[in-house]
Amino acid sequence: MIKVVSHPLFLLGVIVLLGAFLRLYRIDVLQRFLWDESRDMSAVRNIIVNKDITFFGPFNEIDGQKDFFGVFHYYLILPALWIASFDPIGPAIFTALLGTATIGLAYFWISRWEQTSVALAASALLAVSPLAVRFTRWAWNPNTIGFFAVLYLLALYYFRKKPRYTVIFIAGFVLGLLFQLHYFTIALGASILPVFYLQYKQVGIKQLIPFFLVFIGAFVLPNLTFVVFDLTHQGFYSNILLESFSGDSPQKLVSFSLQNVFTNPVVYLFDVAEKFLHSKILGIGLVISWVLYASTILRSFFKKGAKVEEVQLIVSWMAFLVIPIFFSASVDDYHSAGLWLSFALAIVYLTRKYLKKYWILLIVILMAWLVYANDINRAPSIDENVPRLRAVSAAIAEDLKETENQNSNVASLVDIDTRAIRFRYFISKENVELLGVDDYLRSDVLYAITKQPWNEVTDQPAWELSSFREAAAVEIWSDGTWTVYRVEK
Repeated sequence: MIKVVSHPLFLLGVIVLLGAFLRLYRIDVLQRFLWDESRDMSAVRNIIVNKDITFFGPFNEIDGQKDFFGVFHYYLILPALWIASFDPIGPAIFTALLGTATIGLAYFWISRWEQTSVALAASALLAVSPLAVRFTRWAWNPNTIGFFAVLYLLALYYFRKKPRYTVIFIAGFVLGLLFQLHYFTIALGASILPVFYLQYKQVGIKQLIPFFLVFIGAFVLPNLTFVVFDLTHQGFYSNILLESFSGDSPQKLVSFSLQNVFTNPVVYLFDVAEKFLHSKILGIGLVISWVLYASTILRSFFKKGAKVEEVQLIVSWMAFLVIPIFFSASVDDYHSAGLWLSFALAIVYLTRKYLKKYWILLIVILMAWLVYANDINRAPSIDENVPRLRAVSAAIAEDLKETENQNSNVASLVDIDTRAIRFRYFISKENVELLGVDDYLRSDVLYAITKQPWNEVTDQPAWELSSFREAAAVEIWSDGTWTVYRVEK
């Protein structure tokens, strides 16, 4: 019995199950569903229902700034949305399962070049970190970066062991898919530098060039969708790219200052480390530990004493930390998801080095803290609680079908998106037609979702209410916190 319990595969099974539980428990209540998610689900539903094949991926426009991504995310979650009958719970579960698979994949990758105990400890920290758990709980284009990042690193490992064109093609292609998910993942391209450096030392530059060209070609292949869409839509992406760098453009995303060089990478690293361990004090310790770990590994690499795989994550982090210098207003914690495993490895490396035989005990204590920090029984935030969104939308759809109201619209006064985009998705899922977000003035009926009585709501400055302030309102649904009014002119 002791042999079974202590077997690495048994322990890995326990770790994976724990990671799966943290990601899947109450997922319908704790998954986020905002403008981004409703936009994506609507686009994927349109592909399925109307056979509208598209090369245009997720798009954001906030305060005049534009972000654009590849279409891979849409086709990745498409089967899950179809199986779930267009309910976003399907893609959310699929994303959580990919996040769970990342744990096992990380163990498999690390155990190829490091002791089993290290692979187990690092994958365990990834399994329970509140940051890693949170960003695998709903379907969003950055939320599958972790899975494909480890897949990419695994392909590079096998290429290093035995250079083959098929393997380097897979590595380049997966990196291309990562770029589709988010363009900041280009920093992971630095992971190939230590591998090519060693190959260069062994075989020289001439034999290395063909592999490099295959890698680049494989990276470009999935991103031809950008080119196709750009050519067929009057240079859509090209114009955004030019505006991002243009000094007199209101769409400019790139900025630089000498202060940013010294402050932004440190601030970003601390922010992610704090969230990875859910503690400011532990976050400071993690940043210091990671810097010591990284400097030690890099020094030993050039003395032929370090694991190449550890170096790959470190140089990718170094490449990534250049991004906050130039995109200070656009970089968030989730953008570095493919590199969080480096934090786990740094923790394991230093605890083994300084705590000797007690390091495993510390990892277990840290895991207990992180499981507690996930706070899986908490109340859902305003961004979550999909069951409530369904209930509100179902009540509106049912009332529309019963009353057969024409020229109807919906407005939300319970969040900042007064156009109620996320409610519109669920209403349209019921095959009910509403007027568009620009049609409030010519709407005859408004379904208003509020937290206050209607006579108090009318004092709010929301544009969507402008032509309904004097209209009669009838309550059609309430759960004691949110109320839906049917307002008719």
